Amino acid sequence: MHVLRLACRLLLVTLLLAAGGARAQALNDTYEGLLLPDTFEQPIPVTVKLTEMGTLLLGQVKTLAPLPGEAALSRAERNNARCLIFAPIAAATHLRMEGTCVPGLFEGNFLISRNGRDTRGTFTLPRKAPAAPSADPADAPRRAAPVDAASPITACLKANTACLIACPRGDYNVEFLCSNRCRQKFQHCKGKSTLQTPAQPATGSTTPSAN
Repeated sequence: MHVLRLACRLLLVTLLLAAGGARAQALNDTYEGLLLPDTFEQPIPVTVKLTEMGTLLLGQVKTLAPLPGEAALSRAERNNARCLIFAPIAAATHLRMEGTCVPGLFEGNFLISRNGRDTRGTFTLPRKAPAAPSADPADAPRRAAPVDAASPITACLKANTACLIACPRGDYNVEFLCSNRCRQKFQHCKGKSTLQTPAQPATGSTTPSAN
């Protein structure tokens, strides 16, 4: 009898764990941000669309200058909260991205293989904010503002881009030191942003009544 109860309890735990895994939220997001090379090379704007359909992970990658390209994923895997994707974004140019992928954020490391030359770096891609609805199509460019434009991560990315663009050109050593300084500032900014919590509005405050 005791063995039967123990077996039933173990079965119940197993079923609960399986149910919890099955309830893991599937991906259906578009992520947008920058690929940040480990060297002094210019950041690459990137947009990644990931859609999970059952056991399949589908999607598309689009990059802009200085490395414009676009392609469907040639290979994609998701294991719990980690993704590994590959995309031939241009002729003889392959992009590999691996890291944490959850609804709202895709963050990790990338590798670009181009004509026998590899470029490595990191990325932090928040969810692309949907465009604000507009009754008049002519007003859409003015009204469509990213919801998370003021988020700490977005602010860090913008500051990092400005820092890298301001780095002097022409001297390899100076450029390398400047890009490293920008990267350190970005990592520090990103670390601070993860610790920030939104201010809680005061509730239940009362004003003294005049008697």
